[in-house]
Amino acid sequence: MKKFLYNLFILIVCLFSFYSCSESPNNPNNVLGFDSARYNWKTYEIKNSGFSTINKIFAVDTNVMYLVNIGEGNILKVNYDGFQEIITITNFIPVTISGNSNSDIYFSGNKVINGNFYVSIYKWNGFTYEELNISDFKNYPGEFTQNSVIENNYLWVITTTKILKINLINKNLESFDRNDPNTSALKFYLYNGLPYYFSEDFIVFTDVKYRLYKFLDKNWNKELFYTYTSSNEKLIILNGLLVGALQNQIYRYENGSFVELFKSNNFNFYHTPDATSLDNFTTFGTSSENNCLLYNWNNIKWSKELHHLHLDISYVKYINPQLLYAVDQSLFGLQTYIHRGIKK
Repeated sequence: MKKFLYNLFILIVCLFSFYSCSESPNNPNNVLGFDSARYNWKTYEIKNSGFSTINKIFAVDTNVMYLVNIGEGNILKVNYDGFQEIITITNFIPVTISGNSNSDIYFSGNKVINGNFYVSIYKWNGFTYEELNISDFKNYPGEFTQNSVIENNYLWVITTTKILKINLINKNLESFDRNDPNTSALKFYLYNGLPYYFSEDFIVFTDVKYRLYKFLDKNWNKELFYTYTSSNEKLIILNGLLVGALQNQIYRYENGSFVELFKSNNFNFYHTPDATSLDNFTTFGTSSENNCLLYNWNNIKWSKELHHLHLDISYVKYINPQLLYAVDQSLFGLQTYIHRGIKK
């Protein structure tokens, strides 16, 4: 029962970004037509028992990808040829995944001990796993793991109220208090060698509060606090800049205001996009014909990449400028597809 409630809690956080694919866009004035697909695509259907929600994806190349399935509480390893292996760890609930290579991967999540949730991390070498022996985790009961990022020999893990820095060599642990506890840490990333995290405080039907923090001199410094009154806005961090997608506009936050960068071509942005630069920007979108598609922007023109997607709980994940994955799920994961794109 504890495990079911925990998975339900994580799923609700993911569903905060959900809205209907049937919404019609406000047509912009710059209708320019579309390029053909810039990526070669391969689609993998994820087999499950009827309740699959892919929360995180990890890959370094095209050979293998790892998916965190919070709906079923396991890790799914998918090989290039489509063969799928389920990795289940007893009494462990995976939430996020980080790694340096296919043989140096870390599953971060929680274990239930005597009715309390504790942070737990397992290392995967490509074939087997082992739990990291970090005794200090016992000092943080009730902490739900939310996100992680890896920096060479250090693993950073965000929990409900803490940020933990783990030395993967000597297993020493440093703990820092979050300045925005009990919010959802949407993105944790490194830029110029410094870790940042981006959090969202979602209040249904009122507003969405966004915060961006940078770690400097052993303190988390707030770089930005921004409130928006629509849950349909999707934000990403791109090269240290806050970049947002709202309806049919892409803009960046600069010197206290938002500057428009470019618009869509007759479609609304849908779910969280991803990019490696402003001339390699990929997003889901919905057209006036209610078609759900994946689009790419090269700073000149949009291309249509994939057609007729489900897009109920979906996102884009760039591995590098030449390789990306698109997670495409129907509501509650009754159908789940992973689309792998390799730039032509």
